Amino acid sequence: MIWSDYLATNPLSGRTYRVALRGWERGRAYCECPDFRKNTLGTCKHVLRVVDWAKRRFPKGADAAPYERRDIAVHLKYGEKIELRAAAPPDLPATVRRTIAPYLGSPIEDVAGLVQAVKKIEMLGPPSPAVKIYPDAEEYIQRRLFEAGLGSLAAEIRRDPAGHPLRTSLLKRELLPYQLDGIGFALGAGRAILADDMGLGKTIQGIGLAEILAREAGIAKVLVVCPASLKAHWMGEIKACAGPGLNPGLNPGPNPDRSCRLVFGNARERAAQYAGETFFTVCNYEQVLRDARAIERVKWDLIILDEGQRIKNWEAKTSRTIKSLRSPFALVLSGTPLENRLEDLYSIVEFIDDRRLGPAFRFFNRHRVVDAKGKVLGYKNLDALRENLRPVLLRRTRKSVHKELPPRTTEIRRIPPAPAQFEINMEQKRKI
Repeated sequence: MIWSDYLATNPLSGRTYRVALRGWERGRAYCECPDFRKNTLGTCKHVLRVVDWAKRRFPKGADAAPYERRDIAVHLKYGEKIELRAAAPPDLPATVRRTIAPYLGSPIEDVAGLVQAVKKIEMLGPPSPAVKIYPDAEEYIQRRLFEAGLGSLAAEIRRDPAGHPLRTSLLKRELLPYQLDGIGFALGAGRAILADDMGLGKTIQGIGLAEILAREAGIAKVLVVCPASLKAHWMGEIKACAGPGLNPGLNPGPNPDRSCRLVFGNARERAAQYAGETFFTVCNYEQVLRDARAIERVKWDLIILDEGQRIKNWEAKTSRTIKSLRSPFALVLSGTPLENRLEDLYSIVEFIDDRRLGPAFRFFNRHRVVDAKGKVLGYKNLDALRENLRPVLLRRTRKSVHKELPPRTTEIRRIPPAPAQFEINMEQKRKI
């Protein structure tokens, strides 16, 4: 049967993607690769490759019969907007038809109702058809359900972060109002960029987001990717902050102790460390490049990128590898999300939401000013860009939150020199 699901492997990256072929026309095929999700074209190189192979592989006339659906399928329709859709074979049992009918033929807004309908159909058993939920549709459904459940809590936190009890009950260290507000912002967005100035406590906000998601959404696996020099810092902050808060009587959660592991060792040892039961797993960017396969095999609930500007080069192999990682929740911490080039911002946002800024060719055409030779002269439509990023990017400067910062403290510690240092110092004194 020519109309079927195929596996397409990219010989350069070694990655394999499922391609569902339902017809030759654009939009009649689906691929689970990132490019298909974000380019809004309804096709990609993997679909084109499978179409070319199928036309050569099958005899003439094999495509005359239309695709016959045997299962109920829940999938995403990609265009300018993503639409959750359901499709079903024509000869459904009456009970199944009544159950799934409200979700056929139009975009599905009642995600919770769809989930209940699917459960009901699965409980009926044969001769009811199977329900196939494609991976991207499953991810979309989970995200919508999380948003519905966590949105009210996020809004409650942001209404009065200074007076909210989570300031003292969330972590072992009291949060400043703007820090709890940042956690509420990231919680409401689900996938967000926190672009506070250096020294405003982005690390503790990342830990706070993980803690609140553990309590409210039941997450159990957090991957922290940071520069190698900051791994020990993350370990220290997690031990100092994560767990029951200063007032543990206020919803401490079922498992208040959050374990943490720094990834070290050879390839086999590192693979076992990713797959372990540890709540926080901390690795550096170079390890992600080497351990991509081992990391992808783990179901991560939250991925935190510290110093997220490390993926600003959207064509670099490290950036592409990082952006291929999947998780329902994500947080990028960066004091400099936009330095001198709009391309840097595009790459960082792509990890959070690969469709928010659209495909690269359309984004750069909309926001770049170029000369006749294609040289970038400047940027345009920046107000529209800021408005587009408002739901996922939060930027606070030290000046904007200075009233919430604790008073400056100065501590002088005198450290005696080692004997060798003392001798060098005395020798210099004798010369003087």
